[in-house]
Amino acid sequence: MDMSEDMVGRVARTARNLHRRFSMVPSDDIQQEIWAWILGHTDKIEEWEANDSLGKLGKAIYHAGLAYCQTEKASILGYKDDDNYYYSINPNSDYSIQAVLQQILSTIDSYDELHRTEVGDQAAVMDITNAFTDLPESDRHLLYGVLTSTEENACAAMGNEWGVTEDTVRSRYRRILKRMQRSLGGERPVYHTKVMSNAARQVLTRKEYLGE
Repeated sequence: MDMSEDMVGRVARTARNLHRRFSMVPSDDIQQEIWAWILGHTDKIEEWEANDSLGKLGKAIYHAGLAYCQTEKASILGYKDDDNYYYSINPNSDYSIQAVLQQILSTIDSYDELHRTEVGDQAAVMDITNAFTDLPESDRHLLYGVLTSTEENACAAMGNEWGVTEDTVRSRYRRILKRMQRSLGGERPVYHTKVMSNAARQVLTRKEYLGE
């Protein structure tokens, strides 16, 4: 198989894109894992290249890197890789960052009391606690203020405290949540929209690797 400049560039771009979603996994490590997958599937890749099926090739490369990132994320954060979750910034969705974080923050009296070593073994709680403690202090202060506020309009109350507008607080609040979501793996992939067992998801992933 010819390791063309196009292939090198494709792998590098895929690794960079995945690193933006999984910031805890180095881009170079993702590239190395993708190349290992490529070298193990040379016959299939040559077939795709011969048939001009570059879409299938790109999809397979992406999912090879994605599987590695999910496993590394689980290892770094300390839970099994089949407990990976995708988190939403919609407060009414499953695995809502706000909902889980609000429950966590309701058990403490100050945002700086939350530490990685004091969380339980529930994967979602571990994920969000780790993402929260990685934020700058001012971001943690804002989230804590909004999510534990007893005021009817929490963003307006924080705006009064900081001397800024309600819209400024609301915009920054959303940006912080989006940053947390990216650090937790990004938005839910399209192929995860249907609920399925872990075994079924593994079968689907294997098929996507081979472009089936």
